[in-house]
Amino acid sequence: MLSKTPATWADAVPGQAGQDEDAPIRAVMAGPHQVVAFEPGLDEQALPLACRDVVEVVIDAGGRPLRAKEISVALGMGDQPRHVESMRSKLKRLVERGWLIETGPGQFTRPPSGE
Repeated sequence: MLSKTPATWADAVPGQAGQDEDAPIRAVMAGPHQVVAFEPGLDEQALPLACRDVVEVVIDAGGRPLRAKEISVALGMGDQPRHVESMRSKLKRLVERGWLIETGPGQFTRPPSGE
């Protein structure tokens, strides 16, 4: 059985184990896929398909903030708590990477243009 020591994890974190402290984290893992950080000029095509579908549902809402349950149902995942919590996790990840914003507790939309 493999074990990971704190030093192993430190090697992967910018600013640790001799890495450049200013090195940005460019992506986070979303299962086997990476969610790239939003940058001007990128569109949702840069995202893994599952995340792209989420962003497209939010775009289709026309600026109205949506809840995880609404998005989950719109994508045909259902409204069971396990599906909603999975969606909420994905939405939070997209917020962290700049693709979405959380306008209020549990309310997600696209950032205004120019951000």
